[in-house]
Parts: sequence; structure tokens; C-alpha cells
Amino acid sequence: MRPRGYHQWVFVGSSLGMSYQKGGASNGQAQFHNVYINPQAYRQFRAKGTFPEGTVLVLEILASGGNASIN
Repeated sequence: MRPRGYHQWVFVGSSLGMSYQKGGASNGQAQFHNVYINPQAYRQFRAKGTFPEGTVLVLEILASGGNASIN
């Protein structure tokens, strides 16, 4: 289950086209990987260099598509 409101968390970064499968992304679509971290864990990491127990990171995987309306 995805945590509620994770899009308002700290955005760690994004990558394009990385895959853990041989041959890259399946079905020929580009994949975008976005990573978010909960704000409290981010603040502690910045202050102390360690993540608190129970830190949550979200890896969001989005795929490119075609034949979609811009509306």
C-alpha cells in the first residue's frame, strides 16, 4: 500500500531507463523511477547522517505510453 500524501514528501531523485531485468525495461516502454522519503526521516538524516528506525522510502515506477489524449 502506498502511504497517503507521499507526493508531498521530500523528492529524493528520479532516473530514466534503469532496469533490474536483463535487456532493460519490458515491452519497450521507457520507465521513470521517482523516489520519495518521509520528511521526518529526511530531517534526521540531514542532521545526524543516519535514518531513524521505521524510515519509509517510496519508489514510484511510471511508464511512458502512447495513443493517449493530451486532454
